[in-house]
Amino acid sequence: MDLQIKRHLTQFCAAILYNSKFFSSSATSFIRADKVCVPGLNCQYCPGAVAGCPLGTLQSIFGGGFLRLPFYMLASIVLFALLLGRIICGWLCPFGFFFDLLYKIPSPKLKKNSLTAKLCYVKYLIFAIAVVLIPLYMFYSKGMTFPAFCEELCPNGLLNAILMMVTNTGFAFLYSNTKLIIALAIISASIVIYRPFCRFICPLGAFYAVFNKLSIFAMQIDESKCIGCNACQRTCLMDCQKVGDTECIACGKCKAVCPTKAINIGIRSCYCSTKKQ
Repeated sequence: MDLQIKRHLTQFCAAILYNSKFFSSSATSFIRADKVCVPGLNCQYCPGAVAGCPLGTLQSIFGGGFLRLPFYMLASIVLFALLLGRIICGWLCPFGFFFDLLYKIPSPKLKKNSLTAKLCYVKYLIFAIAVVLIPLYMFYSKGMTFPAFCEELCPNGLLNAILMMVTNTGFAFLYSNTKLIIALAIISASIVIYRPFCRFICPLGAFYAVFNKLSIFAMQIDESKCIGCNACQRTCLMDCQKVGDTECIACGKCKAVCPTKAINIGIRSCYCSTKKQ
């Protein structure tokens, strides 16, 4: 089976599993939703969600001034990061799957360039401000918890609202005009730009990117087989400077075009005792 088909099937299955309460009221019987997070971005306020959202947990840590750390949930996020890094973005994030589908809509496409490479750093700034600094400020200055990214920026809430309308389960929260405009802009941009939210905005992608060169499973290139043809760079839709760098989501498009089969997804060689010298 083609690797892209496998990836999309995995993304689809992840979306179903993350929101399996839509299909069975007993879906969470084996999960402590208040103790564990799913790996990818998935609104925890959605009535189908079986576990917490990693971004919601990170904001609650800083929004509580570190006074009440959700240890189980924090441990699950770090474990996901150490195991998979940004493979989660490419294979296990329902929101990423949604953007992949949007990009398949026929339209003129804006390819990556020097500007998009610079814009990739914006998500780290958003993580620092919306996930860390604002929640900390609101807690210590006003004594309140304020998940700034979820409240003001996250477009996942729009999909959540649509799902709740379709399933007749009501609205979890009121949607602000500003947030609605942001969500619609991101969705529209995703038709002509490959994963703009994941590349430029998503704080969870920024968090996992830090672990991308440390994770046990990774996209790797065998330098002994590489002939420097740069087919991988020309094919990559992300802003990767090298296979497996912080922007790599292990989508596998580079693996498919490598003429010497030098690229693989698997256990990182430094963890493997059979590494070739």
